[in-house]
Amino acid sequence: MTENESYLTSILNDVLKDDDFVAEQNPLATKEGIEAAATALAEIRGRSFSGRHSELGKMINCICGLRHRANERACIQKFATTNREGDPIQGELVPPEGLTQLTKRQIFGAAMFAKKRINPHSNRYLQARINKIVAKKRKEKLNEPEESKTEN
Repeated sequence: MTENESYLTSILNDVLKDDDFVAEQNPLATKEGIEAAATALAEIRGRSFSGRHSELGKMINCICGLRHRANERACIQKFATTNREGDPIQGELVPPEGLTQLTKRQIFGAAMFAKKRINPHSNRYLQARINKIVAKKRKEKLNEPEESKTEN
């Protein structure tokens, strides 16, 4: 008996010892049963996570930009333009009310957005410098009334 077969035999014997499980009086693991159990376990281990847990579903790269399970939610594409009166055959597309179909670059000009970061870096050094200047101004402001009182 190989190591794998002895492992499977011990698992089967443990299962058969359960009180809830009704079995024959003298359960013995047969060679065919052990081979069938080994092939079933090998098949299960070879499956992907969604194959082992079909109730959860596959992971997909969704059109919403997130990665989630296929059966969690139903994301629907929303287009900027629709056909007139919802007719799928008609070729003329109409933008929804409030949209001009112009981009911000077309409205303001590309030079306004050239060489600009979308999320600019914070300037810690500038903030520290401003804090020093403000603290200096506060000290000067506090010291002014004292000097003016001594002059009088």
